[in-house]
Amino acid sequence: MPEASPFEVYAVRYGSLRAPKSELFLRHSSYGEPDAEVEMAYWFWVLRRGDETIVTVKSHGYFPYLTDPGTVTLSATTETTDSVTLDVKPSQIYFVKAGMKVGVWVNRPTLAVVSANEADPELAHCKLLPAGAQ
Repeated sequence: MPEASPFEVYAVRYGSLRAPKSELFLRHSSYGEPDAEVEMAYWFWVLRRGDETIVTVKSHGYFPYLTDPGTVTLSATTETTDSVTLDVKPSQIYFVKAGMKVGVWVNRPTLAVVSANEADPELAHCKLLPAGAQ
């Protein structure tokens, strides 16, 4: 069976909030820490294969994707690229967690294969998205 084209995962920053901690955290002065400006970023993810957009996922969303057995590569790119390659077996479920860590100009994507024990509690707080969700 020929290898399918790899998935591409795009992390798109759609907003940010820059404010002093004292405006974001309840009773900040009671923590005994100095007030400082912090930035919160808001992201969504676009899962594509070739020219086809599979789904657009905002924070706290997830999407189940069915594929044929074989090698499946997922990658995410901003100023750097992270990727995971799965050897997909029939009737198996795999969980790939996407995240962000601080970068020089923009945050850097992270992808990691996680166990069902790690994924299940987090999925309970996420929204299931249909195919092609925007």
